[in-house]
Amino acid sequence: QWLNDEIINATLLHLGVYINQRAGIKNTRLETPKIQIFNSFIGTNLAENKPITERMMRRVGIRKDNLLDIETILVPICRNKHWTLIVVRPRHREVFHLDSMSHNGDMGLKKRARDWIRSILGDAFVESEWSFRAISSPPQSNCDDCGMHVITNGICIGLGIDPSAYTSADMPLQRLRVAAVLLNGGFKDDF
Repeated sequence: QWLNDEIINATLLHLGVYINQRAGIKNTRLETPKIQIFNSFIGTNLAENKPITERMMRRVGIRKDNLLDIETILVPICRNKHWTLIVVRPRHREVFHLDSMSHNGDMGLKKRARDWIRSILGDAFVESEWSFRAISSPPQSNCDDCGMHVITNGICIGLGIDPSAYTSADMPLQRLRVAAVLLNGGFKDDF
């Protein structure tokens, strides 16, 4: 079953809350987050080269003065009914795109993500410090699991696990885990 944006957004947002709380960050608007999760609305703007305004960034606590202190930013994108994940790692000055149907991701999306960061940082952006990484997502084995791969890739990247640690054969179990996270209201307590 294909996942809609609400499932993907909610699961990744729960991941962000979990990681930030484990890092001792209670309010990401007042404290620099370890990880920042954006919803697919931002992903659509990024994919369609629409502006992502400074106001949108301020609402989640991202500013020019703290952007480079953030470990990871995850942005799910749905284009042509296919989900992928942009990852920006400001602290490490790297951008990559995980796509379960493409080995190296989309260079155009990587460049748009870098340009988005440049627009936030302004004069503080040093292009020579930034790189595009090629990190592969395990390939999906059907036409329905791209959303599950986005969630699983997001979990792996957020927790510092290499995405190659899972395979498409893990997706049925991952679906149950995602359902448990959503029914449980996040990554907390016993499932």
